[in-house]
Parts: sequence; C-alpha cells; structure tokens
Amino acid sequence: MSAVIVSLATGRKEKITYLAVRLTADDGDSRMFQVFGTALQQAPYSSRGNDVLKVERSFLLSPEDMSLLDLLRRWQQLRGEHHPLLETYGSMMFAPEQHPRSRLLLLLQALEGMHGHENAADFAERVTKHKERRESALAEAAETLSAGVLRFLKTHLSRRPPSSLQQVLGETLTAVPVDVTEELGRSALVTEVMVDPRKPTNSYDALRLVRNDLAHGARGYDAQAVHDVAQLLDGVVRAHMLRILGCSEHAQRRDQERRRR
Repeated sequence: MSAVIVSLATGRKEKITYLAVRLTADDGDSRMFQVFGTALQQAPYSSRGNDVLKVERSFLLSPEDMSLLDLLRRWQQLRGEHHPLLETYGSMMFAPEQHPRSRLLLLLQALEGMHGHENAADFAERVTKHKERRESALAEAAETLSAGVLRFLKTHLSRRPPSSLQQVLGETLTAVPVDVTEELGRSALVTEVMVDPRKPTNSYDALRLVRNDLAHGARGYDAQAVHDVAQLLDGVVRAHMLRILGCSEHAQRRDQERRRR
C-alpha cells in the first residue's frame, strides 16, 4: 500500500526495498523498528540526493504537507468500502503494460464505478421514482393493450432508469483541475468517430460509441489513437484518486500536467 501512495506522488512504479519506523516514548526515548512484509526485502539502499531532486512529485509526504499515515488510513477506509476506483484502477496500477484497448476500457469502467459510488443516493431516489412510474404506465397499458403486448412491455421495460456513459464523462472530466474536453475533441479517435453514421452529439458521446464497439467486438480502432485518449483519461482518473485520498487541488493539477507532457 505504501508503494502505491509513493507511486501516486511520483507518477511512476515504485518499490519499497527498506522501511523503518521510529517511535518516540513519552519520556523522549526513541526506538527504530524495521518493517517486514510482502515485497519488503529490507535490502540495503543508498539514496542519492540528486536523483531524488530530479523526481517531479505531485505532493510531498512530510509533517508540513501530506501525512503518509493519513493517506494509508484513508486508503484502508476506501478499501473497506469497496470503492470502485480502488478495486479497478488502484488494483491495476502495477500491472504490466496493457494493450490500449484494455486500458481504455478499464479507465472508463473506473470512472463509471466512481461516479455511481459517489452518486448512489441520487440514483437510488431515481430508481424509486422510475419503478413507481413504470408500474403506473403498465397499469394504464393493461386497460387498452393486448395480453401479448403487455407481456412484452413487462419483459423489456427496464426496472431501472437509464444511465449514460456520456453523462458520466461530462461530469467526471470537468470535475478535475485540468479539463481535457477540448483536447479530447481534437484527438484522432474522437475526430474519426464524430463522422460516424451514428452521429454522436459530442466527444463524450463519441467515447460512449467507442466503448460499446470495443466491449462488444463490433469494431476496432487504431491502437495509437486509442492510446492517446487513454493517456488523457489516465490523468483524469489519477486526479480523482488523489482527490478521494484527500490530496489538494494543487496536487491533482500537478499530476495531470505532468502526465500530459
């Protein structure tokens, strides 16, 4: 978990080779303890100041900046809640490099899951109202329609209100410090899909079509074009990850800007 936190700050995969904790007693005495665990080899390591200064960080772990303990506790809390962003993106941060197709689908899934999790109460209210309206509509239909048509409606009329990836992207992409909507609209992938006969209404709708095509195997797209869009979305997802962990807007912005260079 500590490696994930450090990697969020540096924007690169990190390994913890040595970890020690110093505890200070009430009488002022302090003791140093080594920490052992999975992937902690406790191997000797010599840090070089120049190398450390070259790393561009989104935030610092220090008493004056972000507390590592607070971040770890927040991560544990979110994991206990089964937060979708941790269980999708967080669990794949150190996976081997994926094909752009898989990566794009994962990022879109992460944004959808996060949006649904954070708007669960509103959606539950929509579900209740939708069910009431559905029952009312079916009751009215039963007075005039045949039994066969009524059975068709009951089978195919959803019990849940419609939800759209287009709406999710519109809200999640504009909620981070760096809005990548214009850059997304200029991307080769979206430019190609905007002239599709299905006539997407905007960049978010175009990505909805791309997601459906890729998920169902209906159509493929140029890997580089998909990769470029995945890079934009990766910055958005990481900014949201920093946000839910309690990092500042400044840290979110620095992380997005670093990944766009």
